[in-house]
Amino acid sequence: MGGYGPRMDSVAAGGSISVVSFQPNGGAALPSAGAGSDREQADSESGVADSPPGLPPIEVAVVRTPSELRRTIATRSPDCVCAEATAHDDQALAVLDSVAEEYDGVATVLWGEAADGRLAAVATRCGVTEYAPLDLLAEHGESFHDRIRAAVARVAADSDRFRALFDEAQDAVVEIEQVDGEPRVLAVNPAFQQLFGWDTATIRGESLNDFILPASHTSEGRDLDRRTGDGEIVREEVRRLTADGLRQFLFSGVPYHVSPDVTRGFAIYTDITDQQLRERQLQVLHRVLRHNLRNDMGVIIGNATDLVDDLDGEAARMASRIVETARSVADLSEQARDLQRLIDRQPGTVPVELAALARRIVEGHQDVASETTLSTDLPSECWVVGIPELGRAIDNVVENAIVHGADNVHVWLTEQDDRIVLHISDDGPGIPAREREVLTGSREMSQLDHSTGLGLWIVRWVVDAAGGRLDFAPASDGADVALRFDPSDPPAH
Repeated sequence: MGGYGPRMDSVAAGGSISVVSFQPNGGAALPSAGAGSDREQADSESGVADSPPGLPPIEVAVVRTPSELRRTIATRSPDCVCAEATAHDDQALAVLDSVAEEYDGVATVLWGEAADGRLAAVATRCGVTEYAPLDLLAEHGESFHDRIRAAVARVAADSDRFRALFDEAQDAVVEIEQVDGEPRVLAVNPAFQQLFGWDTATIRGESLNDFILPASHTSEGRDLDRRTGDGEIVREEVRRLTADGLRQFLFSGVPYHVSPDVTRGFAIYTDITDQQLRERQLQVLHRVLRHNLRNDMGVIIGNATDLVDDLDGEAARMASRIVETARSVADLSEQARDLQRLIDRQPGTVPVELAALARRIVEGHQDVASETTLSTDLPSECWVVGIPELGRAIDNVVENAIVHGADNVHVWLTEQDDRIVLHISDDGPGIPAREREVLTGSREMSQLDHSTGLGLWIVRWVVDAAGGRLDFAPASDGADVALRFDPSDPPAH
């Protein structure tokens, strides 16, 4: 793994700790106060502090200006930078803040003579590794050098955790450094080696493009390198050469700066080849089945309708049943089309005026549902977070109640737990408990437990896409379908 603190492995193995001490006003390289300070001291400018047996020695370099600090970090690659905070001068904080921001893998320690709550809070916000007030160190039997070692150990532990994540990631990951516009390889994880066939020892220091970028995609690869080098987090679908040939990936480029002049990053490749193949196969299957169902059901409905007119008695009733069933299958084909449109839609939400939308849908059904009484209790206006297909979900619930024989359907709005709830209740036979549990996710779908159509699934997925939730409220009889949405402001005109 890369990082600006390449000395971490030597520290873990018992090597020395390299420290840069920022002292713009002069003074000792490191403070000598604290428990054990007589055992660990460095001279006024630089040197090596004596250490108790078993602890790594601390090498210290003193700098006086921020520019000198930058040069020293570049040449020494220190493990830690420390600075003294004074009562009316935040220069030390500013310096350590810039070190934490610009130099990956370098611990930072802020120290002062006495504990200061304001400094402690600001140091935490600035990402300082350790705050070390000398009075508290002495009180707790610690030396300043103990706190330096603790800071270096914390950074090393963070590096170890990140290394574990890097090595165990299921996606192929490469750590790179941008050198003259080229993504030079620092390390690859095992998943990359298995998928692409290249290990770190073989391609370290080489341009990643030379190994996995197809010649026909050179321009696209250069553009991704430029954007990542400019500090942009990039997500694109790309084709790359693997050990088994060309495959399709979702590429994520995540840059980070280890110093003002050095940009590194992670190239993450999620293999979506099989997923895209399945999606294309499903699209073809969906289009063929929907087209054939629609056309064939049209033929069946037409011929069966003629039979109803020509036959009498039980034969006519059987023909009528054929017409009803064929129309249900044709409706299923149309629901599948609606579902495909929902799957293909671009993600994102829009403000929806829910009261007016629900009112229009109910009025549309009143014209054709002569045997069902429909009523509403809706405010003049109510805006929620939704999607353009929201009306289709509401229409499916109202139609479901009517089709299943409800005499009365009532639609009304309430507010509950900071959400807007659209209730659609009816006095019909209700929705079976098993079907409700499958739709809400509390029961797994199986051959025995499933929904009888796509209508309520479309409702569920539309509401989910809007960031809402489908519930079935308690009802003494019939059904009470509750669609919960986040409130929204009207769109700006």
